[in-house]
Amino acid sequence: MVLTVMPLTDFWEWQKWQPAWDELLKNSTAFEARVFLSFEWLATWWRHLGRGRLLIITVSDGTHLLAAAPLFISFTHAIRFIGSGNADYGDFLARRGYEEAAVMIWHWLFEHRSLWNVIALHELPESSIAVGAMHASPLPTWLMARSLQGEPCHRIVFESRSTRTPHPKRRNRLASAR
Repeated sequence: MVLTVMPLTDFWEWQKWQPAWDELLKNSTAFEARVFLSFEWLATWWRHLGRGRLLIITVSDGTHLLAAAPLFISFTHAIRFIGSGNADYGDFLARRGYEEAAVMIWHWLFEHRSLWNVIALHELPESSIAVGAMHASPLPTWLMARSLQGEPCHRIVFESRSTRTPHPKRRNRLASAR
């Protein structure tokens, strides 16, 4: 299978990709960042808050979009996620089963070094496709890469201590609380 990397730098051209983007998101491994990777959220953010140059990097097999990175190049030549500073999460998208296609995004960025001074990707989820692809990609010798641990996003996890049903008195309290 031949994979093609294609950057999109025009907002109107990117809009034509919305059905493919939506289908990729639906079939992606993204969970935590799903809302902030939706076409609607990204396009709205870019239309109202976007500054700099749009840089959507896509990887396709000619039939399906396999991976994508919603990025932009700031006026200081920093590559950032669309939504940077306003999104809980940013990440690359990869179709389930084709996560290695995201490595090609990094290769494209490294090959086009003249576009940027720094790549600063913030608010990455714990199971980030971008981080996984970076670790799977051989880094150029001229590149200094740092992965910084930031503030963790708060999570609330509820787990049942057992599989048995609640005590009848607790069940009644729950019913009366409704």
